[in-house]
Amino acid sequence: MKERAFFERIAIPHILFSNKDGNIKAELVSDSLCSIVGIDRDSILNSAMRLIHPDDAECLSVSFRRFIDDHSSLDVMIRVFDKNINSYKLMHGEGLWQLLEDGSEMILFYFDNSRTIQSGIRHIYSCLSEKDPNKDYNDAVTGLPNLKYMRRLAGEKLKSFGNCETKQVLIYIGVKSMRSYNDRYGYDKGDNLMFLIARSIKEEFPFSFCGRAVEDHFVIMDEFHGYDDVINKINSVNQKVISKAYGITEGIRAGAYVVNPEIKAMNAFDHVRQALKDIGKDMNVVCKFYSDERDGELMAERHIIESFEDAMEKQIIRVFYHPILDTKTQKLYAFEALARWRDPDHGMISPGDFIPVLSRYHLLYKLDLYMVEQVCREFEVRKEAGLPMVPVSINFSAQDFDYVDVSVKLKAIAEKYGISANDIIVEITEQDIAKGTNSFKKQLYSIRENGHRLWIDDFGSGYSSLNVLGQYEIDRIKFDMALLRHLDDNNGKNRRIMKAMVNMCKELEINTLAEGVETEPQLKFLQEIDCELAQGFYFLRPESIEEIIKYINGDNM
Repeated sequence: MKERAFFERIAIPHILFSNKDGNIKAELVSDSLCSIVGIDRDSILNSAMRLIHPDDAECLSVSFRRFIDDHSSLDVMIRVFDKNINSYKLMHGEGLWQLLEDGSEMILFYFDNSRTIQSGIRHIYSCLSEKDPNKDYNDAVTGLPNLKYMRRLAGEKLKSFGNCETKQVLIYIGVKSMRSYNDRYGYDKGDNLMFLIARSIKEEFPFSFCGRAVEDHFVIMDEFHGYDDVINKINSVNQKVISKAYGITEGIRAGAYVVNPEIKAMNAFDHVRQALKDIGKDMNVVCKFYSDERDGELMAERHIIESFEDAMEKQIIRVFYHPILDTKTQKLYAFEALARWRDPDHGMISPGDFIPVLSRYHLLYKLDLYMVEQVCREFEVRKEAGLPMVPVSINFSAQDFDYVDVSVKLKAIAEKYGISANDIIVEITEQDIAKGTNSFKKQLYSIRENGHRLWIDDFGSGYSSLNVLGQYEIDRIKFDMALLRHLDDNNGKNRRIMKAMVNMCKELEINTLAEGVETEPQLKFLQEIDCELAQGFYFLRPESIEEIIKYINGDNM
């Protein structure tokens, strides 16, 4: 009972679930979560899913089930009901697995209203298996100061470094693919690898403070003698680990931050964790420094996520229409719908900024379905304005198909507005379609069965596989704009490539479209090779429905 009371009082809002043969049950809710949502503990324990917005509940269930089945991590943005304000608010949630000393597993699902990833949170629960509350502050495997020590004293250590005359650097090291290493060679060899890394760190950073943090992560605090000095030392540690480890290991990666003396310890640790995360899958980078510019990027990202739902509700995100024309007659054939976000406080947010963020947080399906809704709603506006009632192509991500049945959603929205399926064209990038799952393929088949046309976008963008042309019933391919932009490079090879692809598509009864037309010679080339449609700034830039109406009223397309 004392342990339960202790964990209920932890300041981080969380729910602890038991996992017994795949049966998941909420066992414990923190006081802080009850306070945040204004709902008592028993109500949350008995019906936790009722806190989630109905539109998010289905996606959360799918993600949670994948999290259980794959024994992976869970990272979601969801709307949670707050009884204090009698409304929903957007929160970040993360699920973590926690192995207890008796071999059983628990699932920790915590909420983070500020979206700061607290990757060390699961180790609060290591207290469950501690029999001695005054346990030594050294890690049993590496001999380094452990997480318990750092929780109590690392902040003071960092603060004392801030009072030094020389600059200090904070380094956060992670081991690549540690779980795979343990699975392949066993946990004893895994412990040996941890010891090797600790010894290698101390050899390269002999006068530093070094500790073992979260499982396969290490923290270093040292004097800063230049970026190259830190990178060279981390590279040296990595080379020692790879060359001396038992079997094959992918080595280490590190995030580093030159400490601002005025910064709080928690923020400094957030910076190095973010720098490590930013390395991603880049195999050429072993150490990356956090920069102040990253603060601005994170603030912009946070604004996008926190404002997204409101931007859709207030229709701040608008449809811009990019005309697609017949290459021979230059008559309007269709529009492509593009999302444009003009924020009242931040001005125009580039799609190159908000689309990758929405993709990382798995929210693209909401944007794409919103675009379908807006396009269908504006069909009547176009009709009343006397615009040509041509079809509109809408871009979808392969990610969309993992969260909703796109074919069902498309059909429902089209029927709601009385729009023919033939008037909505589905665009999927070649990159996405090439890696589609069986479920993805079934939905695409259903989409065409319902009467929608299927176009492949960015064909020839570097992911080209002619195999996709044989796997799917495709109505049209869009050649990537880079082909036209570099038409005469390398003795005009792109000319021959595009001509060959157009001829091949004609044999397969697939229509063609080229995007990125910017000059008259490019248009003439497309006419010569009999590419039927074209799109680009040579004709018109993407515009809102209001600007399109003004243009049509002043000149015919």
